[in-house]
Amino acid sequence: MILTEIDQKTTVNNIKISYTDTGPAEAPAIIFIHGFPLNKSMWEKQIDALKDHYRAIAYDVRGHGNSDSGSEHFSIDIFVSDLIGFMDKLAIKKTILCGLSMGGYIAINAALLRPDLFDAIILSDTSCAADTIEAKHKRILAIEDVKLNGLVNFANESIKNLFTADS
Repeated sequence: MILTEIDQKTTVNNIKISYTDTGPAEAPAIIFIHGFPLNKSMWEKQIDALKDHYRAIAYDVRGHGNSDSGSEHFSIDIFVSDLIGFMDKLAIKKTILCGLSMGGYIAINAALLRPDLFDAIILSDTSCAADTIEAKHKRILAIEDVKLNGLVNFANESIKNLFTADS
């Protein structure tokens, strides 16, 4: 059976998680986890390239894309709990994880917590070390800025850090 579920939603940890799930249901699963402040759409080309041989899944991490935010403070621990609950909901016993940046943090921590669930992890542009105090402080300031000035202002400022002027 071939799965083709684009922008589906399921409830995990009392929030709606948005996801794409495509490919042969019996094939090995690979779950893609995006970075901050992106969403599952960043993986469209990878999913398209793998969907004939893998069950290719991408989801929006809590508070990103079309997934709900919930009322808890965001943390890697809550993101890991969401991932494991998401896997349970989709009846995925084992998977390959592919994480970019924040998605890599989630993948590493999930694999440390539940190594039995993962055949492999692919880490891209991420770190295995915890953020420095300065990086955590910068993140708290960014959250406060979003609350005060909105997402549009945050997005416009973030673009300056994510891309060079030439691109």
